[in-house]
Amino acid sequence: MNTLPQLLRCDLNGQRHWIKVKLIGTKSNRTGIGGRVQVTARVQGDKPMVLIDEVRSGGSYFSQSDLRLHFGLDQAKTVDVLEIHWPSGQVDKFMNLPADRLYLVEEGAKEPRSFLLPAMKKV
Repeated sequence: MNTLPQLLRCDLNGQRHWIKVKLIGTKSNRTGIGGRVQVTARVQGDKPMVLIDEVRSGGSYFSQSDLRLHFGLDQAKTVDVLEIHWPSGQVDKFMNLPADRLYLVEEGAKEPRSFLLPAMKKV
């Protein structure tokens, strides 16, 4: 308080994989708040890694958390299953998605739209 705003970011360029998921509700609310996302991925024969997160709004005084969900996948290059439980009760499931992408998922869609994000430039 009583100071300039701060932006925190990580410029680490490691060899680990990730995905980001942005929900777009049609029956549910437009921003997908309350949507629960489960990501299942496997790293070469290991038991599956299951990650779960939920879209939340707000977060702190005079701030807003990113509505996109970020999942770290370690060495997994694909997501075996992306499952979304929407606030409306609908469940969408997608299989074998490549890592290192942003997925825009519209409620009830047959496939998510995917985008490669540009690499961060070193400052």
